[in-house]
Amino acid sequence: MGFAPGTGNHGGMTSTNDDAPKDAPKKYEFHYVLQCPCGEVLTGLTEDEIVEVSFAHLGEKHPDMQYEREHILFMAQRLIRPPDAASGTP
Repeated sequence: MGFAPGTGNHGGMTSTNDDAPKDAPKKYEFHYVLQCPCGEVLTGLTEDEIVEVSFAHLGEKHPDMQYEREHILFMAQRLIRPPDAASGTP
């Protein structure tokens, strides 16, 4: 497919505040971004969502290309969302 490699799969963590009490607010929220060489930027709030969005894009725009979940997660970047964006879409 030719997606540009990103920072890869980071295990689906949703917070870097690991030593905080479980009821404490999360310090960071993440989302996933994958930029296709065709120019489309794909986003998802979770690993499952970025994989689903990527497969849909592949099926619609690049039906001759085949990738597995692991390939998509390797190419996607996991980015920190600003605190004010935690309740909206990336």
